[in-house]
Amino acid sequence: MKHIIVGLGVLGIAVLGMAILNNTTMDSIQESDTDWTPQRRELSGTYLCLPPTARASSAIESECIPGIETDDGVYYAVDFMLMSQTHEPFLEGDTISASGVVTPAERLSASHWRNYPIEGIFSVTSITPTLCSAEAMMCPDGTSVGRVGPRCEFAVCPSIEISSSSPSTVILGLGQSITTAGITIKPTTLVNDSRCPNTVQCIWAGTVEIELDLSTTVAHGGYTIGLGESREFDNYRIRFTDVTPEAQTSAIDEQDYRFTFEIDSL
Repeated sequence: MKHIIVGLGVLGIAVLGMAILNNTTMDSIQESDTDWTPQRRELSGTYLCLPPTARASSAIESECIPGIETDDGVYYAVDFMLMSQTHEPFLEGDTISASGVVTPAERLSASHWRNYPIEGIFSVTSITPTLCSAEAMMCPDGTSVGRVGPRCEFAVCPSIEISSSSPSTVILGLGQSITTAGITIKPTTLVNDSRCPNTVQCIWAGTVEIELDLSTTVAHGGYTIGLGESREFDNYRIRFTDVTPEAQTSAIDEQDYRFTFEIDSL
């Protein structure tokens, strides 16, 4: 995925169309109708390189003119030069929602714009902040991070270091993995959960078994490990110390499981 636009004051990183857009936007507007007023609009849609029309030359097809395809399939060229604040660069395919001024295509005199199926130029004055969901991701160190930024991606988890003097603790869900200090750990499958719920009297307390994928630069293997058990692998010892949630009388969704491991070097 490539950057196709940058914030105010940082112009043209491998984007030929940015220079074309900034140099032609104001010069392309017809001046014959002094009573005409630009339209203030709020637009939302997908950020992309504008697709050229069928009659565009091959040179035009190699350019990347930043634009937006609105939710109803209409294209606009995008200009950020009216913004007073910098913004995080958008990537092609990002969802953008912004306020600004639209200059209709019929008001553009430059023939260059006839190479693109645009309704006009959208001069952005402010970007509507992206509202991310409140969901959180559990990090291997037991903390959690939320979704941030214009693409609502999970923030980066804190790094974990493993030493021989004290074991490190990591918490992982099924399918999650961590690579640290030369070893990758990934619980892949819940083999069984036979734990007895606290509300039930059982003869046997039961256990939890999982399939654990381990790998280093020189070794790789898949192992079954039970709660409270440990496994020596390459130069490491991995111990399965805890699991949440607690045992329940009803089935637990596999995606809700979190497995705690202690890792130390041998």
